[in-house]
Amino acid sequence: MQTKIRKYQNILVCAGEGTILFGLWGFFRVILMFTLGEEKKMLKEAMATFSSQERMISWIAVSAVILVIGGIMVWLHLYIGLSAIREGHGTGKRKRGFLRLAAFLVVLDFLSVSSLSYLC
Repeated sequence: MQTKIRKYQNILVCAGEGTILFGLWGFFRVILMFTLGEEKKMLKEAMATFSSQERMISWIAVSAVILVIGGIMVWLHLYIGLSAIREGHGTGKRKRGFLRLAAFLVVLDFLSVSSLSYLC
């Protein structure tokens, strides 16, 4: 019985580490999409009629929004991952609210993947 508990604790720690890495990868992917992908071309086309000052302000605003949303995304993944790691080590509080948040992120990830497949 004790070995099964240790096995499940190790799985929880690995899942927490994976969640943190997945959040960092998601942030990195969004940055790459807006610097190298089609999104950059679409933004340039949308801002083609702007003056240079309006274009600069628009780029700053878009960059700020991307960084804020990306920061929230990384924070959520970090919170869930660290909570899972603490739970796996047995050092965390006995709160399991992070599981609800993780389920919410799974739904969001599923919706984002299904919307991408719809667009293609």
